[in-house]
Amino acid sequence: MGGLRKFLVAAALASAAPAGAASPPLDPLTLDFATCAGRLSALMEHQWLLGDPASDTTEAHRAAMVELLDAVMPLGAEATVLSHRLFAKSAMAKLLARAERDVSSGSRHWARSRAEAEIAACEGLMLG
Repeated sequence: MGGLRKFLVAAALASAAPAGAASPPLDPLTLDFATCAGRLSALMEHQWLLGDPASDTTEAHRAAMVELLDAVMPLGAEATVLSHRLFAKSAMAKLLARAERDVSSGSRHWARSRAEAEIAACEGLMLG
């Protein structure tokens, strides 16, 4: 299912929920997978923009992470999970943009190190 389609389905599900109904709380593993799916999406798009051939590997890792997320996501939590993924994607995109600015200005590489650590933690979830 495409990204836009998933978003529309999640939005429809969220709006169809009875007033006052809350989605089930997310367990730590679901949150980790949602966060990593968002981070890997941001990295993949960043790599596309830079013409980085590593984007193919990142795309495969992202697809695997989404499969893991889908396997553990509780029913009725689609909107909450999508929101968490989008927040993580946005945060990672900002971190990657800062890392690029830091490199071009010759300043410290805190953002790049942080982004690499966060991606490594996500890859560890798949391999560990």
